[in-house]
Amino acid sequence: MRGSLKVLIAVDGSESSEAVIDAAVRLPWSESSQILILGVAEMPSTIMAGPLPMPGTYYQEWENALVDQAEANVTGARDSFVARVGKGGLVSTCVVKGNTKEAIIDEAHRFGADLIMIGTHGYNAMERMWLGSVSRTVSAHAGCSVVIVRADPGAKSSA
Repeated sequence: MRGSLKVLIAVDGSESSEAVIDAAVRLPWSESSQILILGVAEMPSTIMAGPLPMPGTYYQEWENALVDQAEANVTGARDSFVARVGKGGLVSTCVVKGNTKEAIIDEAHRFGADLIMIGTHGYNAMERMWLGSVSRTVSAHAGCSVVIVRADPGAKSSA
């Protein structure tokens, strides 16, 4: 790639994230490029009529577990990228808490990203309605170009 390119790679530990790293590895990175691998710890929203009797630390422990998982995801993605490309100085990592869609867009803006690379889970219409499409929202609202990478359907394990 020519010149200095700032690329945000969003990962969540899924097969789609692995596909994004695989795609990023195949690109010709210049020494002046900067890569930010981002993980988001998003607390699931709960729908309930009233408070449930939970220990006082329950939600904090839940949040900590989600942050730990996001950190493991970005560390694994960084390690995979660096092991295959060998340019560790290009890569930094970041974990933020919040809504995944908003966090990716906000961090890309803060980082000054020229490009966002993100995977897609390939949800059907019903799944998108219930879960939303992070890649679709990011591509529609990002202030830069977005590459959406699909996981190889043949690579999925049959469980």
